Amino acid sequence: MDGYIADINLSFIDVPNKISVIVYFTGCDIKCYGCQNEILQDLYYGKKINSDDLAHIINKFEMPSYCVFSGGDPFFQYEFLFDVINKLNKKICIYTGNEFEHLQNNFNNILNNKNVKLIKCGKYDINNLSNDIENLVSKNQYFMKKNKFDIWKKI
Repeated sequence: MDGYIADINLSFIDVPNKISVIVYFTGCDIKCYGCQNEILQDLYYGKKINSDDLAHIINKFEMPSYCVFSGGDPFFQYEFLFDVINKLNKKICIYTGNEFEHLQNNFNNILNNKNVKLIKCGKYDINNLSNDIENLVSKNQYFMKKNKFDIWKKI
């Protein structure tokens, strides 16, 4: 299956205290106020890539224990996202402008994947930034974490 991404990098901040490989998906229709990656809202800004090729690239990174999908919004290309995460051997974190309830109602196949462990939810709002230096987010954003019993909890 093919999808669109803008870039792949290493990250030291997207999952607290973890080294991650981060994949920037393109495409988003949420339109957060002050979006920090506005150019990635256009699906075709990205490079077309096959899910097998993307998974191979991500899995080649040995040091990072997490893969972060950001964007844009990865759920904009949910079928491609689902296909990629099923081919990975890393823990997964997803950044989305969606609320967690929306994800539960529409994307349980992704939430139930054994490797999906962390999701940052909520629209970004540049006028409502948090003072928390370790989690540079807007105050309405939050993390959901899957515990050892595979139950999602807000942290």
